[in-house]
Amino acid sequence: RVEPKVRYLEEMGFSLVLFSLQDSLSAVPFLRSARFLLLYRLPFNVIVKQLIAGAREAGLEIFYDIDDLIFEKDAFSSSAMMKSVSSGERREHLRAAEHYFQALKLCDFGIASTAQIAVALEKHLKKGVFLLENGILPTLLKASELPRPPRASKMVWIGYGSGSKTHDADFRVCSSALLRVLEKYSNTGLVIHGELELDP
Repeated sequence: RVEPKVRYLEEMGFSLVLFSLQDSLSAVPFLRSARFLLLYRLPFNVIVKQLIAGAREAGLEIFYDIDDLIFEKDAFSSSAMMKSVSSGERREHLRAAEHYFQALKLCDFGIASTAQIAVALEKHLKKGVFLLENGILPTLLKASELPRPPRASKMVWIGYGSGSKTHDADFRVCSSALLRVLEKYSNTGLVIHGELELDP
């Protein structure tokens, strides 16, 4: 998710230095010569606190980029996903939501992947929120344009990729339709990548 946005900003003329959370303290020296600090979907913790403090000391404006409503406890707690997890997991998710909210509140601007997220961010980031939708890397686009090899069979495979358990509820939205397709057409199959708990 980060790479397409990095490419987009580079195409706009920005020179970026990318750090993962694990080595983000290495970014502190770069803040002295930077124009801004951009945090992508980071919860508040000691490292994020130090990064923000370093950016403030350097006089930088700070952007918070997020592509999910995981910082809105009320919306998150009533989501379909939260109804399908245990009480322990629910507490853990709500605690995490609070940490995401703490981090974004310390920033100046927001970057949202959808209009709905932008509206939610605007309540907390008064300097402004920019809409930048999730994209696809140029390498993937090029790969999609490559000629396809001859089909070895008449099977049609439907793929579903799940990044985390939060996608269980999303999958339920299409599961009935998928089941009808799989039952009706004998040459169809389903391939699932990632974590997904299927209903019996």
